Formats: sequence, C-alpha cells, structure tokens
Amino acid sequence: MNNNKFQSIWFEAKDHCSLKNLEIQTSSSREAIIVQTLYSLISQGTEQHVFSGNMPTENSSKMEIPYQINAFNYPFNYGYSLVGKVLEGPAKFINKTVHLLHPHTSMAFVNAEDCTLIPNDLDNDMAPLLSQMQTAITAIWDSKIVFGDKILIQGFGLIGALIACILKSRIDSEIEIYEPNEKRNKLAKSLGFNTTSLKNKHEDINIVFYCTSNSKGLDYAMKRLITDGKLVQVGWFGNQATKLNLGTHFHLKRINWISSQVSVIPPSIGANWTFKSRNELAFKCLKHPIFKQLSKKVTPFSQVSQKYKSLLEHPSLIQLLSYN
Repeated sequence: MNNNKFQSIWFEAKDHCSLKNLEIQTSSSREAIIVQTLYSLISQGTEQHVFSGNMPTENSSKMEIPYQINAFNYPFNYGYSLVGKVLEGPAKFINKTVHLLHPHTSMAFVNAEDCTLIPNDLDNDMAPLLSQMQTAITAIWDSKIVFGDKILIQGFGLIGALIACILKSRIDSEIEIYEPNEKRNKLAKSLGFNTTSLKNKHEDINIVFYCTSNSKGLDYAMKRLITDGKLVQVGWFGNQATKLNLGTHFHLKRINWISSQVSVIPPSIGANWTFKSRNELAFKCLKHPIFKQLSKKVTPFSQVSQKYKSLLEHPSLIQLLSYN
C-alpha cells in the first residue's frame, strides 16, 4: 500500500505532550496488519505517572508496552489499550475490529499475533476496556475470594469499579467502597454500592482491593482488615516512595499483602486458564449491562494536546479518545 500519514501522541518533557505527524511504510510481510484506530483508552493512574515523569528507572523496560519507542526517554510515545478496524492484513482480519496494546495513535502497523478479534456483539466503545477487565479479573483470581468474604475496594477509578461490578454481578459479595472523590463516590452509590469514609474503623474486612496510584491510604486498608486478612495491591505507584507503619496492624494481624500483576496468570489457577481464555472471560464480562452505567467521557483525538492533563484528572471512569 502507499505511505499512510497518521498522528501519534508523544511525550516530549515532563508535563508536556503533543501530536506528531508520522508515516507508515509499506511492508511485504504477510502477517503485517494496518489498523485504523477507532478508540483508545486513557489509563488515568498509569498515564498520570508517565505524564509527570514519575517513572522508575529500575526495571523500566518491563513497563514498556508493545510498539513503544524510546522506552521512557524523551521523546517517547505511550498508551495502553487501542481498538481499531483492520485495513490490510491476513484475510481473516480484513474489515474486522481488533484490540491491541499500543500507544495512542490514529493508525497502527502491527503483527497479526498481537491483535485480538472483538466479538461482533460487543460495542466498539466498550472494547477498549478489555485490558482493564483483564487486570480486574486477575486481581480477583489473586485474592482467592470465597463466598461470604467482606470486601473493601479503595479507589473507585476504572479498575476499582470493574472489580466491584464483577463481584456484585457474579458473586454478590458484600462490598464497601472508599473513594474520596465526591463525583465518583456518588457514582458508586448510584450503582448500589455502600460507601465508607476514614471515620469507619471497624476491623471487619476479609479482602481489600487497593486500586489507587497513591500509597497514602495503605495504613487505613491494613487497619480495616481482620487477622490474616488480604490486601491485594492493584494500583501502581510509579517511583514514589511509600511510607508505612508496618509495626502495628500489618505485623500483629499477619496481613497478607498480595501483588497482582496482569501480565501473569496466577499459578494457583494456571493449569486451567490461558491468556486466550482470560480474554474470552473478559469479553463476556463486558457484555453485562452494569458496565454500561459507568461514567464515560469521549474526547476527539485532535484535541488531546490541549486537554490531556485535564483528562487525567477528570472524574469520569472511562476516558476514551475517538478517532475520525
């Protein structure tokens, strides 16, 4: 095919990004795919760290996503979850809608093996949530939740909301939400969740899902847990230092602090699940009507340079960039 001009978000300095004009070159590979982007999803917590330069230098290569250029050395591109229509590639992909891990861009040139076909009965504006749904499912697996467990979810951002809605719709767990943002707290209530505050000091929680990118609430999480309770760490802190009092609740109550990471299927269930079957489960979950109720903001990709910082702070749970 002829050269294709497209635009991509590039981070050029701390707290600064812009759109860069680029071209996709012709490839003779039979497995190469050209994807015209429909939507990409802003992962607010992670991209806040990226935008502010709060990225750890140690093991930074492990935080890179496929097709990222220059790692985290300025200038670099970034993004996470992208959905688009296949313009060219193997016959089974032509005119199909696919999901892939990729920086924010209006057009992507990728390998077929990195594309996941989107079911026909899933709306295109829900499909970008696949990556976050994978994270939520993995966190629930890591928690080894059992029927009757009392749950606290700290942080009602997108991941926290997905976990809460899965547990509500499939397990009918007793769930509390702690979310200091007033609009998100109100949304949690509108979805039928009980919300709580720092004034609640009852030590009656079996599992805490810690879903924020800020470590300041960890002491509260440990206080709320029962003896041998589990704290599932879902949020990512970037390179910020974490100050904790580990001499009281953590030590005395033998709290289990579990790191959940989406790139690994938990060994305890690994024999029964693969990345492919997890995708199928994630798609099935996304079709549940409860997820249609999550607040959504759609911003034209052409406006992202001016609005990116404000989008990172916007209370809507789903932050989509739309591409014409």
